[in-house]
Amino acid sequence: MVHQIFKLLAPKNLWDSILKVGLFLIAIGGVNSVFASVFYPKLDLPFHYVFLSGVFVGLPFVSLCFFMLHTQLGLLTEMAIQARYDSLTSLANRQWFLKKTRAALERGNSGVLLIMDADHFKLINDTFGHHIGDACLKQIGFWLKGNLRTDDIVGRIGGEEFGVFLVNTDVTRLQKVCDPFLKPLEFAGDDGQILTVTMSIGATPALIGDDLDHLMRRADIALYKAKKNGRARLEVQFEDVDFPVTQSGSTRAENDQATPESAA
Repeated sequence: MVHQIFKLLAPKNLWDSILKVGLFLIAIGGVNSVFASVFYPKLDLPFHYVFLSGVFVGLPFVSLCFFMLHTQLGLLTEMAIQARYDSLTSLANRQWFLKKTRAALERGNSGVLLIMDADHFKLINDTFGHHIGDACLKQIGFWLKGNLRTDDIVGRIGGEEFGVFLVNTDVTRLQKVCDPFLKPLEFAGDDGQILTVTMSIGATPALIGDDLDHLMRRADIALYKAKKNGRARLEVQFEDVDFPVTQSGSTRAENDQATPESAA
C-alpha cells in the first residue's frame, strides 16, 4: 500500500512535477485560509493574502519534498533494473529469466527451452583479453534479441551461457528457428579485426505443468551432447536422465577445452 502511494505521489516528468506541486500548493493555501477564518476571524484578513501567504511559505518545502520523491523513484527504478537485467548484455539475468519462464509455464504456455553456450569462450578471453570477451557477449545478446520474437524470453544465465524460452513453439520447427544461431557470429576485435564465435545449443520441449528445474536439467544435458558431438550444433533432450560426466567426474562445463580455430 505504501509503495503504491509513493509511486502515485512521485513525479514522473517535468509537467507532472509542476501539476503535483501546484495542486499541493492550492491545497495548502486553502487549508491556511480555513485555518485563519476559524481561529482568527477578528483579523478579517483578505482571502488572497491568507491564501498566497500559505502558498509562498509552503512552496520551498513542497518543492523539496517532490524533488526527493522524484530522486528516490529514479533510484528505485535503477535498482529494479539492476536486479532483473544483466548489465553487460541488457538481457534478463538468471533469476529474472527463470521467474519469467516459470510464470509463462504457469499461464499455460508450452514451448521449447534452450540453453546456448559460446564455444571456446575461455580461449577468446585468454587470447584477446576480457574486453574482447565482453564485446563478444554483447554481440551475442544483440544477436539473440534481433532474431527472437517479442514473446520469447531470453536471458544471460551465467558466464557465456544464455537461456531462451521459445513460447508456443513446436519441437518440429526447432531446427528452422535455431538455424540463425548455429552460424558463426562475427564480432569486432582490436584494430577492426573481425572475429567469430559459434554457439552450441541444448533444447528440450516444455509442456504445460512441467517443472522448470527438470527442464533446465534436460536442456543442460542436451547442451552437453552438443559440446561432445562437435559443438556449433543443436541437440534435443526429451527425457530426464542422469547428468553425464567424464571419467574424472568433471561436468560438461568443466570439460569444455578450447581450440585456437574457434576463436577467430
